[in-house]
Amino acid sequence: MTYTVRANPVLHEFGEMEGQLGAVRFTADSKSGSHREWEVVAADLDARLYSLESSGMRYGVLSKLRAGARVELPGTYTAGQLEALGYTA
Repeated sequence: MTYTVRANPVLHEFGEMEGQLGAVRFTADSKSGSHREWEVVAADLDARLYSLESSGMRYGVLSKLRAGARVELPGTYTAGQLEALGYTA
């Protein structure tokens, strides 16, 4: 089974870090209707993305998320790859 994955930025709402990326909420859906959700703190995000893809994709995704934009990761991902992105059952 494979999943499409979306990354939704969670920005700090107040204080010194207001407007900066604090975490990312991932959602993953399969064609069979299986749905997964999890969150990764911003400090761990680069390492999670690095485990899957090239630096070009990683930097593009990080830039968009830091700007507050939702991102659909390119391609599809296996359950093992979701775990590399931080998903735990």
